[in-house]
Amino acid sequence: MGKRLIIIGAAIFAALFLFSSIMLFSEYQDQKQSARVFKQVTELVEKDFTESEQKKSPFEKYAAVYEKNHDLIGWITIEGTRIDYPVMQTKEKPNFYLKHAFDKSYSRYGVPYIAENCDIDVSDNIVIYGHHMNNGSMFSDLCRYADEDFYKAHPYFYIYTPDRKTRTYEVFSARVVKDSAEVYNLNITTD
Repeated sequence: MGKRLIIIGAAIFAALFLFSSIMLFSEYQDQKQSARVFKQVTELVEKDFTESEQKKSPFEKYAAVYEKNHDLIGWITIEGTRIDYPVMQTKEKPNFYLKHAFDKSYSRYGVPYIAENCDIDVSDNIVIYGHHMNNGSMFSDLCRYADEDFYKAHPYFYIYTPDRKTRTYEVFSARVVKDSAEVYNLNITTD
């Protein structure tokens, strides 16, 4: 009976070890795939303009990116952070980019995206969803806003849009909320 329990215990341990190894490998592969896709996207960004091209809008730098995926609604940049990503929107499939890469392949990392009911051409306030990844990618640098000195040095972020405008937004609040929170209520007054 004792040998049988040892064998069963060893089998369970081996199965758990195998399962954990597969999950870690899967996470590593997903991280690598996400990094590769973002690298390919950023390589499409036109980095340097000649002097005669200086009149181009900021978004024209991203024209090749838009040609690869018309769900691109803008490009978000926050100076002093690693946040420099395309921003997507799919009104028909609101949370599509929560679990999909820029090339529309499955990815737990996703791509920052705008809520389906936001209109970047009309709205002053926009809800942008993105993951906080433990490896420091995606929106994890937003946690730096907990430091007041960082906020004072970087109070703005920018979204370059297809309508050839640079939209400047001021960070007025930074909060950590659980992903299970049903309501995020921020009482804002004109004061």
